Amino acid sequence: HTRWQGRRMVRDTTKTMSLTPRSMDPVSLYFHLRSIDPATLQEGKTEVLEMLLEDTIRHLRYRFLGRETKKIRSMGTFRTLKFACQIGTSEGYSFTDGTEFTVWISDDKNLIPLYIESPVRIGSVQAYISGYHGLKYPLSSKIK
Repeated sequence: HTRWQGRRMVRDTTKTMSLTPRSMDPVSLYFHLRSIDPATLQEGKTEVLEMLLEDTIRHLRYRFLGRETKKIRSMGTFRTLKFACQIGTSEGYSFTDGTEFTVWISDDKNLIPLYIESPVRIGSVQAYISGYHGLKYPLSSKIK
């Protein structure tokens, strides 16, 4: 197969990969993580999921660190579920080169990602929610 990218003709390649029931694309993985029942979470427990990214299967390891009250800039204070996540290298299960990042998710039925913090070579990157609307459930995790 070929396709045009800008003014260039690009030849597409086909690759066969062995997938398991735990293999997900990034969108499926995001919704899978949002469907976890918080009542079943055990502090310190680690899970590994497979994420199909372009032509590689990456392994995402996440560990539940516990419940925490977190202040989110310009949004207020929330009860959260705190996770440490790490994406393995393209070679497979090696997490030694993968950087661990932390995610705080609202501790309610919405399970909204509220804050993410990830180290980079010269410091860290933080991302936080700046607003919300149209939630299916009340935002009961908001304290003030």
